[in-house]
Amino acid sequence: MTIVVGGIWHETNTFSPLVTDRECFVRYQLLEGAAIRDTFAGTNSELGGMLDAAAELGVPLVRALHCRHGPPQARLSGAKRLDNLAGRIRAKGPTPARVLLVDDVLTTGATAHACITELLGTTSHLVLVATACVARPDS
Repeated sequence: MTIVVGGIWHETNTFSPLVTDRECFVRYQLLEGAAIRDTFAGTNSELGGMLDAAAELGVPLVRALHCRHGPPQARLSGAKRLDNLAGRIRAKGPTPARVLLVDDVLTTGATAHACITELLGTTSHLVLVATACVARPDS
């Protein structure tokens, strides 16, 4: 078994006049490869927990997905979210044949759809999605 780890930490406040661009990530935290492990292993965070559990179980980790910065997803419809993500999610090398994609919140499904589409275009042939909660659309 191999665990694929990736992450996008992006908090968009729809009331803020500021644009979250790549430079915002660079100033705060933009990590790749061993820097991810070095920064989060042993921390009380979602990623830290995944890294620690994998180390304890002796399960290898692979960083397979990377999302570049782009316009915020907040307040966009599902179709516009898909357009917003077009070309921004790419597999980083071979991926496992079976993948469990874990997402914290499923809003429109656009991010999960973009990840699944990319994974199925590589060496993965089965992608399952688990989510902690589902956002209700605005009434």
